[in-house]
Amino acid sequence: MTLAEFGIIAEIISAIAVVATLAFLAFQIRHANNLAQMQTRAKMVEMVDGEMGRQIEDPELRALFSKPPPLPYEQVAKVYLSMVQIMRHREWEWYQVRSGAIAREDSEQVERECFEVAHIYLSYPRVALWWDKTGRHGFNADFVAALDLYCEGRPALRWDQSVMQVEEAFAAEIRAQVESAAKAAPPAAP
Repeated sequence: MTLAEFGIIAEIISAIAVVATLAFLAFQIRHANNLAQMQTRAKMVEMVDGEMGRQIEDPELRALFSKPPPLPYEQVAKVYLSMVQIMRHREWEWYQVRSGAIAREDSEQVERECFEVAHIYLSYPRVALWWDKTGRHGFNADFVAALDLYCEGRPALRWDQSVMQVEEAFAAEIRAQVESAAKAAPPAAP
């Protein structure tokens, strides 16, 4: 074998090694992207869990959203600071969707959920007024515009009222089942 033939074989082996390396890198990049997307979703779940946990542990905070005015300064601050945190979480979620950190197939759902949660809070008059007068000015203008567009024309969705409606419907269903069972039961023996 001549030196030229060895050179050709070496070039072929080198080309195969380059293709194998590129294939491995593509696999690694895809894996890293999937991992980053999973971590982003996990962070979103963690933030929402924290928000819900805070309201479970602090029933006063839950009540303050719909408590009639006027509120003392401490309670007003509690509501508004909570809303800054809650809306900052929604803005972060929106950024993740916009930046591509969320898988394309999940991005519409994540954005919808992000805006739906914000819409629920903005359905409380106190929160809506805070958002209109001061809150919106502390957030990304594109996020604010997208949220406004989402909420435009949507009816208020008060979480506290929705939960109670579900509870009342459940209670009515149980009462109907009990009444039905009582009617179907054979009469008691004398």
